[in-house]
Amino acid sequence: MFNGLITPCKKCVKEQCGLWVTTTWQNEITQAEKKNSECAIVGLYTFMARHENRAIATQKASEQARNNSAKTQVLQETLGKNLSLGLTQALNAITEQLKSQIDKEIESIKLLLTE
Repeated sequence: MFNGLITPCKKCVKEQCGLWVTTTWQNEITQAEKKNSECAIVGLYTFMARHENRAIATQKASEQARNNSAKTQVLQETLGKNLSLGLTQALNAITEQLKSQIDKEIESIKLLLTE
């Protein structure tokens, strides 16, 4: 929206502007001081532009995370269904094999008992 293209008014030349503000910043690590002098209106627009850009970037990151989360959820559901189906089929096959083996053992025992 602002794109850093804010130009000060003709009065905004150092102290001639009634809204001229000098702020002092101190670096937490180096303890070096930095002074910034500008018209308060221009400073406000610059501040708003920075925060607008940050808000847009945060919104984009949030939407991307939401989209990735939805894709992951669909993938989990699909894998869960496929895994469940595969396990059920494997369990049924094993059960049939065991049933067949048990039937053969029962027949062998019956033959031994009848002799």
